[in-house]
Amino acid sequence: MTLRDHSIPSNGDINESKVSYLLLLYSCWCSLKMKSQLLKAEMKSLMKEQRQKVQYLYYRDYEGDQYCKNGTARQDEYT
Repeated sequence: MTLRDHSIPSNGDINESKVSYLLLLYSCWCSLKMKSQLLKAEMKSLMKEQRQKVQYLYYRDYEGDQYCKNGTARQDEYT
């Protein structure tokens, strides 16, 4: 059943149950759209956080390699 199936008849009679159904349908659609936007924002935030963690780990490993090449121990090995 689509929104077109519930359109207003040409004589102008509007069935109250149809109006209620359409309002409920529209409300559900708005709610789903809002939830979708919130989930999208949350995913974007989580992806940014993960990207920062990966960059940190990469940088930490890179610095560790540099310490080993210079003959000095990494700081986190003793902590």
